[in-house]
Amino acid sequence: MDTQEYVRYAKYGTVVFFGMFVVGAVGEIAGHAVLSELPAPFGTLFVYLLGFGLAGFFVSAMAGGVIPLALE
Repeated sequence: MDTQEYVRYAKYGTVVFFGMFVVGAVGEIAGHAVLSELPAPFGTLFVYLLGFGLAGFFVSAMAGGVIPLALE
């Protein structure tokens, strides 16, 4: 895989995972603001979006910054 292509995929992954995190955070906050308690499936969905979005964001950001330097 070309280094430029790898960096582009890492950037896309970072944006996608950050989007997942934002959707999860907004869903949690707005859901609790509108409803006093979220239904269980929605609560679980938003928590998973938060967790996987945050973890994926850091992993893809580190992979996009560290691996291209190692490939040089």
